[in-house]
Amino acid sequence: MKQRRLTVLLGAMATMIAVRLWVPFSAPGVPAVEAIAKPAAAVRAPLPAGPPQPDSAAPTTGDRPAVPLALAGGSDAEDETAGNAFAVRHPPVPVAPSAPVQPVHEAVAPVAEPAPPDPAPPYQVIGTWDDGTTPGVFVATPNGVELARVGSSLGTVYKVTAISRQILTLEQITSKRQFQLAVPASASP
Repeated sequence: MKQRRLTVLLGAMATMIAVRLWVPFSAPGVPAVEAIAKPAAAVRAPLPAGPPQPDSAAPTTGDRPAVPLALAGGSDAEDETAGNAFAVRHPPVPVAPSAPVQPVHEAVAPVAEPAPPDPAPPYQVIGTWDDGTTPGVFVATPNGVELARVGSSLGTVYKVTAISRQILTLEQITSKRQFQLAVPASASP
């Protein structure tokens, strides 16, 4: 197996050598690299007002005219370092505007954000109580279960204002805001 591979590789190498001797790398009379001549007057010429137009007097390379370095965005410093890969090149210095631009300030009235709504009470109706006098509901609170009737208070923050078959209405004592809690259908009085 290894001998067959060696034979194939040696045959391929012999074929390449034969082709190399038969056909040279470049045709005679055609240089591999052609230099582009840049006239000194074109390098220092100011930029034209319109789009660059090919100059009939500019030297040409093959079928296209040479572009002066000033039109290509170059400078004299680039001429000296164009062929040097290790030359130090500095970024172009930005041109400062003649007069500083003053930002325009518009008088904007501050928008008053609405106050965030008070959080819902941390209570849940879990059952009802009807002893024939005043209906009541059992309310689960963070401290346990309490019996709430109209006029009683839950904790020190809420007061019970109304009880119906579907809704328990609470009023926050400090802000007088109304909150409604649903009475479960299976627990309605």
